[in-house]
Amino acid sequence: MSKEKAKSLWKEFTDFAIKGNAMALAVGTIIGGAFSTITKSLTNDLIMPLVLSPPPRNRINTKMATGISSKNSQPRKRRSCWG
Repeated sequence: MSKEKAKSLWKEFTDFAIKGNAMALAVGTIIGGAFSTITKSLTNDLIMPLVLSPPPRNRINTKMATGISSKNSQPRKRRSCWG
């Protein structure tokens, strides 16, 4: 590579850096990395435990879901509306 071409490349690079594009790119990269870390932490520590935790079990809900009362272990017979 000739010295003139090297100077030309360096001049183009400095013109690019002086315009502020490189600085904006660097700031954007840092902010993007920080946002990624915050999002990952929020997801892993707050959202996923809520999504993966089992729902609370109430006796009323259990009886309604299974049709089994606490007095006997047999399912209740369904009554017909027609008698």
